Amino acid sequence: MSRASKFVLWFVIAVVALFVASAVAFRLFFDPNDFREKIETAVYENTGRELKIEGDVGLQLFPWLAVEVGRTRLGNAPEFGDGVFAEFESARLSVRALPLLFRRELTIGTVALDGFRLDLRVDAQGRRNWSDLLAGDAPADDRAGPPTGPPGRASLEVSGVDISNASITYAHAPKGDRYAFTDANLKIGRINESGDAIPVEGGLAFDVQPVGYSGTIELATSVSFDTASGAVAFGKSSLEATVAGIAVEPTRLAFGTQGIDVDTVEKTAAVGAVELSVLGIEMRADVQPFSYADAIQPQAAIQVDAFSPRNVMRLLGVEPPATADPTALTLVVLDAKASMGDDLVRLTDLNIKLDDTSFTGSMTVPFDSAGRFLAKLDGDAINLDRYMQPAAEGAAEAGPEAAPIAIPADLLRPLNVRGELTLDSVQMSGLELEEVTVTVNAKGGKLRINPMTASLFGGSYS
Repeated sequence: MSRASKFVLWFVIAVVALFVASAVAFRLFFDPNDFREKIETAVYENTGRELKIEGDVGLQLFPWLAVEVGRTRLGNAPEFGDGVFAEFESARLSVRALPLLFRRELTIGTVALDGFRLDLRVDAQGRRNWSDLLAGDAPADDRAGPPTGPPGRASLEVSGVDISNASITYAHAPKGDRYAFTDANLKIGRINESGDAIPVEGGLAFDVQPVGYSGTIELATSVSFDTASGAVAFGKSSLEATVAGIAVEPTRLAFGTQGIDVDTVEKTAAVGAVELSVLGIEMRADVQPFSYADAIQPQAAIQVDAFSPRNVMRLLGVEPPATADPTALTLVVLDAKASMGDDLVRLTDLNIKLDDTSFTGSMTVPFDSAGRFLAKLDGDAINLDRYMQPAAEGAAEAGPEAAPIAIPADLLRPLNVRGELTLDSVQMSGLELEEVTVTVNAKGGKLRINPMTASLFGGSYS
């Protein structure tokens, strides 16, 4: 070994020995807990909020530069009283020291946060209990030049993120709204710049008032990204929820997709095939790529598997109407092309099977319950007698005058519909009508059928 090589080797050994000795001396003679009161005082002087570090503060220099903090509480702004704004039971952050010093590689260990709680409030005067923390943000200076420093860019790697037992509450006093997200857990796998898929899984419980929705959500997915092209790809993803408040019993909702590709430069998304389950209804949608630069208005081909409207009514706490045929309203199958607008969904190339009757046409479905359904449908044959209320006992023996047609008023009363319907044939009260055309308007408990045309007894009705 040459003299120069030996000199370099001994120099490196000396530097490492000095670093290790400094780390040992630091652990022996320096206690970060001695600075807790100074940190608490500085926070109070700058924000007016009380910071209380109740747990121990740990500091490690080698081989990881690590900081660990025990139970810590941050108080509310003075005008919101003495409550706690944010707190956590423990937090840990660590960075590998030598790769950062010698190779500009930022290698972060698992970021751990346990027992994090955040209380967000808007009081009766519209004041927010987090506004003062944002007030000191300095505006960006467009005149600032490029960052200085040595050329090149430090690489980044994070071993993972582990958030456990977290909760966030939000209360808006003027509106009376309150949102609570509790028992939140989130695990994110290794993050680096190689483009490898990053596993993500988590779950939480939620409670939304005053609407009365509550339940749990579980999420599992993976995400990869390309910083050069701005592409983000989500792998096979699933979301399952159990929600109370929608139906009589807690309702299971499930969402699944094989993958979603997002171009953050062009602001487009390709979702592909999606599966959705709600209230026992199984749906599939093949979503076309769409832009999210402005309003999000995707288009998709959808399929809805066979389900029973009677069962859905019962789940929603609505008693199904009594019908002359108890098997009526027990089968619906649907497929269509769907396009989403700002406040509605348009269904075209629509195919519906209701019990024994098939329809084709188009429909507009509003998001708002006060909105109006619009429909234009062509059907084959239907027997309306099946859907009428059952005849009262003895009505048949008393003759036709004692057995008037009983219209299912409870079913019709809530409708807000305008529809144009044509049917090849209609059977009603012993009459056989053909080539039936009907325009229906239903709103505010009033049903108007006009105009209506049909062929019967070799003639026509208008």
